Amino acid sequence: MDKLKGVVKNYGAVVAVAAIMSYLSSRYIFVGSAMSLLPWGVIAVAWGVSSTDKHIALRRGAVYGFFQSFIFLWIDKRGALSVGQFLALCAIITALGLLAAGAAWVAALLGWKIKGPVTRK
Repeated sequence: MDKLKGVVKNYGAVVAVAAIMSYLSSRYIFVGSAMSLLPWGVIAVAWGVSSTDKHIALRRGAVYGFFQSFIFLWIDKRGALSVGQFLALCAIITALGLLAAGAAWVAALLGWKIKGPVTRK
C-alpha cells in the first residue's frame, strides 16, 4: 500500500496535468496547430526543473509525455468503431504515446540540466 501511495504522490499530478493540458489543447490552445507542442514541451521541461532527483525527473517527463499524447489523441474519438479499427487505433495511439514519452524524457532532462548543480538537492 505504501508503494502505491508513492506512485500516486510522484505521478498523480503528472497524469492530472497531462489530462488537463490534453483537454485544453483539444478545445482552446492552438487547436489544430503544431504550436500546441510548445506548451507541452514547456511543461515537460518544468517537470525536470521541479524534480529533486534526476531519475524522478526523467520518469515524470516520460509519464507526462505518454499520457499527454495518449489522452489528447483519444479525446476527440467519437462514434462507433469496429473491433479492427479500435485495435488499429490503440496500436497507433500507443506508438505515438511512446514517441511522445521519449520526447518529454529529453525535455525533462533539459530541465534537469537547466536547473544546474547548485540548485539541486
